Amino acid sequence: MNGDNPERLQSLMQLLASRELRPPMHPGEQGYHEGLWAATMIASEFGEKAVIPLAAEMGIWIVMDFASGDEVAQAQVARALGYRNSAAAGQAQSFALSNAVICLSRIPRAGSILISELNNDEAWRRRCAAVALGCMGHVEAVDSLIDKLSDEHEAVVEVALNALVKITKKRFLFGRKNPEKWRQWWQRKKHEYSS
Repeated sequence: MNGDNPERLQSLMQLLASRELRPPMHPGEQGYHEGLWAATMIASEFGEKAVIPLAAEMGIWIVMDFASGDEVAQAQVARALGYRNSAAAGQAQSFALSNAVICLSRIPRAGSILISELNNDEAWRRRCAAVALGCMGHVEAVDSLIDKLSDEHEAVVEVALNALVKITKKRFLFGRKNPEKWRQWWQRKKHEYSS
């Protein structure tokens, strides 16, 4: 177990975006995607120690919007990251986020660790936790995410709102960032989201 090896964790996290097919290790075995393999290794080797670094990695991937906006800027960012174009970078982004969610879902206390992280003093850590919780669809985080709609940093508010929309599939036409409106709606509807 390499749970205290940050270089190993970093190298595995870099593989999350990989779509390369790894060859079978034993006769009769099928190959598997390197990104999924990396997610499995992170969860088994690092467990809870990987939750915050994974959330930070997801926070980085989520801010790179390859689906809309300035095509020239997207292409420049994609090339700087080592991708041939923004479409390839967008596919890698999707794969990395999916594999990170798979990894977090295999770590039993990941959701509660990330909910606690929403109260961190550093705004970037609150933002990354909200991103991860939204990507995970972690229903238990809804109350805490509603609280983040009052955060003093607009970036945290935006990501918390996006996470709420991902988890609940609810969009308000007016007052979408109003925490009180969300609380009232959630009190009426939370029973529909219980597992």
